[in-house]
Amino acid sequence: METRTMAKDIGHIVILLALIGSVVFLFTWTGVIKCNIIPGWCDAYWFIVRGGEPRILIVSGDFGMGNPDLLEQTLRDPTHAGAITTQAHIDRITLGNLQEFDLVIVERARQMETAKLRMFMDYVDSGGRLVWTGDAGVELGREKQYPGNQTIEDEYLFEDEDPNLDSNVHRMIGPWARKEGTRIVPFHEFLGVQYETNYCSIKECTGRPWQGVLITNPSRDHPLVYALRPNLVLRGDFAIVTDVSGSITTRALTLDWFSELIGQDQLNYGRTFPLITTSGYGERIAYYAVPPEQFVAEDLEEKYYSIVENVYYGMLR
Repeated sequence: METRTMAKDIGHIVILLALIGSVVFLFTWTGVIKCNIIPGWCDAYWFIVRGGEPRILIVSGDFGMGNPDLLEQTLRDPTHAGAITTQAHIDRITLGNLQEFDLVIVERARQMETAKLRMFMDYVDSGGRLVWTGDAGVELGREKQYPGNQTIEDEYLFEDEDPNLDSNVHRMIGPWARKEGTRIVPFHEFLGVQYETNYCSIKECTGRPWQGVLITNPSRDHPLVYALRPNLVLRGDFAIVTDVSGSITTRALTLDWFSELIGQDQLNYGRTFPLITTSGYGERIAYYAVPPEQFVAEDLEEKYYSIVENVYYGMLR
């Protein structure tokens, strides 16, 4: 009798451990918890999911902010992240290609079709992690011809066309708010920020102008800015974005310009600007107003490698 009772208890314990393991795995996969909260779990998790280390895809286009070669070089460097990375041109990828990778980083891709924006949204919905940078996707893609001579043009979304807005004003919402035929593609809500312009489009830029001080989130413990020293500075161009009303985002890094930024167009763009924000369930979407490798550019006297390293560790570890 005692042997039977002991066997039953062991069976219950095994079932309980299996349930706990399943919950931990699910929470890690969705990003609710980071794998590093349990010693050794990161290696075990990625062995189960990937059979080894996580894989990163850097997607780029023909022009825009970012230096994908420098980003890949820095991420691969074993003295920094030692990550497994691959590059691909945006014209040559599909949703199936994206799903072969655990983290996708998009930069130097200013022009992008609405269908591609939707593809990245579908990738995150299927469990992927996404880092969007700078001015990627702010220009409409090229017109495409479909069978039957049907042409579907890329179009921006206007306020009076969005059923979620009570507006009669025919004004463009922003370059990430798109429509595909009758279908609305709210990529701005997906990122949680709306693109306004690039700094160097409204102010004269010579070299790498001093832009202000980097301010981390109030608790200073966000994984994307971990170990970042206070009062560091930004030099060079950055994308000016604003928070989307109603979107749930987390601000990890802010630029304080120390005065109101008045552009050559005489518009007041404000004093503080989001530099790194996260959104989505489990913070699986991150937006960088400055491509991370800009902080380690060769011509900078002081380089902030932790910002690039945290792209890997903060999103995947």
